[in-house]
Amino acid sequence: TLQHPGKLLIFKIDWKRLESFKKRVSCDDTEGYPMVPLHWEACCEFLRSVQETPMARVVVHCVAGINRSGLVACAACMVLGKMTLLEAL
Repeated sequence: TLQHPGKLLIFKIDWKRLESFKKRVSCDDTEGYPMVPLHWEACCEFLRSVQETPMARVVVHCVAGINRSGLVACAACMVLGKMTLLEAL
């Protein structure tokens, strides 16, 4: 398993105001790392602000390309978008 610190970046892009905002989450690339218990609330709060901003879009990017971005994007679709797991995937 990979065992180095990683980063998850979430970008909020407000096309109406031509502004962008970034949320950086530092986490580990280790098997069993508790990503959701440790970081979900902060990610969800940021993503909720995107949802509440007209014409805003979001990009979720994992620097290492492992699984963090997919996890956060899928969880956001389920929690904020009221999707089932299969719909979110």
